[in-house]
Order: sequence, then C-alpha cells, then structure tokens
Amino acid sequence: MDYEIERNWRSDLEVNSNNLEEEWIIQPSLYMYYSEKYANAVLERDKAKRDLELVEAKLDLFIHQNWETEFSKQPSELLRRDYVISQSEYKEKLDLLINANYKVNLLQSAKNAFEHRKKALEQIVTMNITGYHSEPKIKVKPKERSHVGLKRNAVIRKTRT
Repeated sequence: MDYEIERNWRSDLEVNSNNLEEEWIIQPSLYMYYSEKYANAVLERDKAKRDLELVEAKLDLFIHQNWETEFSKQPSELLRRDYVISQSEYKEKLDLLINANYKVNLLQSAKNAFEHRKKALEQIVTMNITGYHSEPKIKVKPKERSHVGLKRNAVIRKTRT
C-alpha cells in the first residue's frame, strides 16, 4: 500500500468537534472513497491469486512434459512442489499476492475505522445536544424545591395584603 493512502486515511479519521456539520457532510464521501479503494484492492488480490495459480499450473505442466530431461527419475509430488516454489517467476507472483493481501487487510481496517468514526460523530452530537459541555447546574432536591417555592409564595401573599 502506498504511503499516501495510509497517511490520508489516518488524517481523514480525525474529527473536528468544533465543526460537526462539515464532519457529517464529508463522512459518507470518505466512507465511500475508502470502500472503493477496498473493492479495488480485493480485485487486485484476486487477480494476483489467479496469476499465481497460472504460474503454478504452467510450471507443473513443464515438469510433466519435461521430467525426463530435468530430473533423473519421475518426480514425486513433493519434488514437484519444491521445484515450483523455488522458481523466480513463482516467487514474484507470490510476493505480489502477499502485498495485495496486506493492502486488502489495511483497507478493511480503514473501512471499519470509518464506521467507528460515524459512531463517534453520533456520540459527540448527542453529548452536545444533552449539554455535556454546558455550565454545571446546581441540583436542588425536590423536597427543597417545594419548600423554597412555598416560602416565595408566602412572601408574595404577604406583600399583596
């Protein structure tokens, strides 16, 4: 995976809690962007797997057709396998598959992280609505509140008469 994509998703995951409206607006676009990257990575991985299988089949066919000139006797299954995996063409395709799998796994993690980002945005909005960052309020017990109210009402009545 190239460094640019990795750097971008790390910074794209950051949430600016002072600009929640913009964060909500860009969230679907960011999720879709990384979902497309993930789908492309899966496609690349599947192609790399197919290419590796083709090389493996080609080398196996070569052994089958040329065993008399390449080997002193009919090669066993284990010897065929060792021959195939020791070939540079096979190693190159295997490296491509390993890198493609890494990219798929990393982008799957990025997609999951954007799901968590969405949940974090929901929680931040909920906390703002419920006054999480507001000034502390002094809570008065219901009994005290009714007692204060009665005293105030009594004072009002006395001033009217």
